[in-house]
Amino acid sequence: MLILMKLFLRFMFSQLLLFFSCITLSFSQQIILTTGHSLLSLDPGQGSCAVQEIKLSCDPLFLSAALFKDTLYYIGTGNHIYVSALTDPSFCKTLNISTVSNALTVDKEGNLFLFEDNSGDLIKFNPHDGTQKDLGHVNYTSAGDLVFYKDKLYLAAYDFKLVEIDLVHPELSTVYMSTQRHSFLGLINIPVGCNENRVFGVEPDSSNLTLSHLVEIDMEKKEVGQTLCSIPYSILDAASITENGTYKVNISAVVIDPDCTPSSQHNSMLVTATTASSDSIYYSLDGGLKNINGFFKEVGKGYHQISAEAAGCVIDSIIVINDVVSPMLQAISLGPNCFNRTNGSIQLSTINNSLFSTSINSSPFTYNYYYAGIAAGNYHVSVKDAVGCMWDTTVTVPAPVVYKPLVAVSKTNPLCWRSSPGKIKLDITGGEGPYSFDVNGINYPSGHEVSGLFPTEYLVQIFNRNSCLVDSLNVLLQQAGSGNCDSAYVPTAFTPNNDGKNDLLRPLVGGFPSSIQFNVYNRLGQLVFSTHQINDGWNGLYKGQPQPTGSYVWTLQYSVNNIPRMFKGATLLIR
Repeated sequence: MLILMKLFLRFMFSQLLLFFSCITLSFSQQIILTTGHSLLSLDPGQGSCAVQEIKLSCDPLFLSAALFKDTLYYIGTGNHIYVSALTDPSFCKTLNISTVSNALTVDKEGNLFLFEDNSGDLIKFNPHDGTQKDLGHVNYTSAGDLVFYKDKLYLAAYDFKLVEIDLVHPELSTVYMSTQRHSFLGLINIPVGCNENRVFGVEPDSSNLTLSHLVEIDMEKKEVGQTLCSIPYSILDAASITENGTYKVNISAVVIDPDCTPSSQHNSMLVTATTASSDSIYYSLDGGLKNINGFFKEVGKGYHQISAEAAGCVIDSIIVINDVVSPMLQAISLGPNCFNRTNGSIQLSTINNSLFSTSINSSPFTYNYYYAGIAAGNYHVSVKDAVGCMWDTTVTVPAPVVYKPLVAVSKTNPLCWRSSPGKIKLDITGGEGPYSFDVNGINYPSGHEVSGLFPTEYLVQIFNRNSCLVDSLNVLLQQAGSGNCDSAYVPTAFTPNNDGKNDLLRPLVGGFPSSIQFNVYNRLGQLVFSTHQINDGWNGLYKGQPQPTGSYVWTLQYSVNNIPRMFKGATLLIR
């Protein structure tokens, strides 16, 4: 279909017969031409249109083509895009994309751009990772090809137009110029210097189906110029190695590997450059010997001239390797105020903080010089300058120092659970007051008397003003006397209405029972409440529902000093 489309264009437009003198170019440049069933190579350096056929082992159908250095992309059988290499004709690969397109080009990064004939959309495809993006619709119909010129993309469109494509908003693309009734099937760039390209269009001859012309398009004056040469083939498309730019050499990166020793002469550097030319790039340092890898070693401090050359184009640049500045790192650390806390800190400083980034324990380098919220311990600290020189040290965040206070303990051994319970009181003095202490998980201020305690051994923890644990001790409470508190009382009525008064039915036991069982039954004999807890009681609910007013029977069993006791009675529930 693409062949028929481009052949149709050969008859559709009236063609001005061109008999201008040929243009002579200052650069020799390979141009690839497609005829449908053959692939041709053309070098127009001296205005000659002699061509040679290129044999590839890839797909034999050649429609639209694009060239990135020595890599050839072309649309072939089944509308697939095929990849081959001019330096290795045996290489063949099929990209995971198919297209109905007669316009194909490539940018400086090697991304393909396609104009979809059916949808009118501009497609960007990365052949390296296979990602594809529909950039949007172009409101013009393709008549031939795409080409980049000065980093802008142009489309040969119907009605003798050259359209400038808006890559961000393709729907806003506009007519750049009229091609003055010239119909171009292919568009190419041809270099005429290190910093200049000329754009040419491939135009079918109106009267001879086996003849095509290479015609200059003056992009600055926006007019069609002279014919470069005529080619005795029916050409469908063209591609050039500078389709995406000029032969100009650009130094893209200089990576310095410093020795990191003051006044060192043993630094190294790697220079990287790019060019649209297929020629090798030659590098030199300070006018010395050239190499093709851009790597230089034993480079001293100071200013240096680097050069990159390709296809007769040279670019120079001056770089400087500065002497290493020692950071003179200093660190001040503050430990946390408690053993179990992480409120310590490290404050770093250098001779000039703006020159160095910092890292602790292999964290990402930042320009943060204050690290808070850290625990006691040893920390690996690194500082790094702008060229990657690094200095390491270890900083110790000290553990907190414990200052034990003076503690005066007074206690009262319990006699009876309710009438005469046990008590503990601590008076704490020292340099980190005010102090407090914990009994049974409840914190009390120094001097407070804790009451209601059973006979047992209590762990008492002491805290300073920062709530840090500074000491602990055990206080043993023993039952006083014979423990003759063997009495029990169960109310004869209760009112579970949540008013805070008599809301629970519970027994009151005078001694220190080692076990207890309290059960409550309704008039049907159903067990509505049961507990083993000495201070627990019934709230008047059964299975979550309030029970009615009435008399409820209870039983109480407990043991004091290994002597079992049992009581039975009834209580009135009042609502």
